Amino acid sequence: MEITCTHCGKALRVPDEKVPDGPFALTCPSCKKRFKVDPSEQQDPGSGDDMSFAGLGDDDGDSSRVTPPPDLAGDLGSAAAPAQSTTTTTTGSIGAGGFRPMRSLQPAEKLLLDQLSPVGGIVDITGGEAGIIEKALDLVGMHEVHRYESIEAAAAGMTDIEVGVLVLRVEKASAPPFELLQPIHALPMALRRRTVVALIADNVRSHDGQVAFFLQVNCTISSKDLVKLPDLLRRAMLHHLQLYRHWES
Repeated sequence: MEITCTHCGKALRVPDEKVPDGPFALTCPSCKKRFKVDPSEQQDPGSGDDMSFAGLGDDDGDSSRVTPPPDLAGDLGSAAAPAQSTTTTTTGSIGAGGFRPMRSLQPAEKLLLDQLSPVGGIVDITGGEAGIIEKALDLVGMHEVHRYESIEAAAAGMTDIEVGVLVLRVEKASAPPFELLQPIHALPMALRRRTVVALIADNVRSHDGQVAFFLQVNCTISSKDLVKLPDLLRRAMLHHLQLYRHWES
């Protein structure tokens, strides 16, 4: 969908799977001001200039391009600043201390979560945390978990079985377009909406909505917050279901 910032006039193409059917608020990545969007008043996606998020992060000298959020601007290699978590973390071994207790669910939330497939998926590119992630998935109701060797394999698996939550563990996220995630982005929208995709990385903040929006995932989770992983995943699951429950998969 084509969206125009009401403050600076910047044109943006928002991925259709991120657009609810009613008015919502959005922070412009160019002028950083927040504005309201009514999908019924926006241009048809086929009109206007193509300002899709695929162009973000390219350094081609065009100053008119939208700049990515500060955490993902430029080359996020070893020089990237450490991410600051939006919540307080607990030090110590996760394996020994376990996860932080999850908050109690309301009856309506329990009914909502029942709509997700109880199948989880894991891609751990770092190679050391799949066991922790699998334990967290079990705690949020994903009692059947598949470990995939790559994101390509996970995308292929999602076409064969309905995955409720897919957790991708990478070392660092890069500025859009994050090529590593392209196999997930390429899935049909109806298939993509069935799955909550959570990205765990060292250089993102937990539940940073703007970064998740740019990377086209449902939520971001800082690797520093693994002790709270079950609660963070369940929060993302509820948000996804509340946002998209009016759509048929």
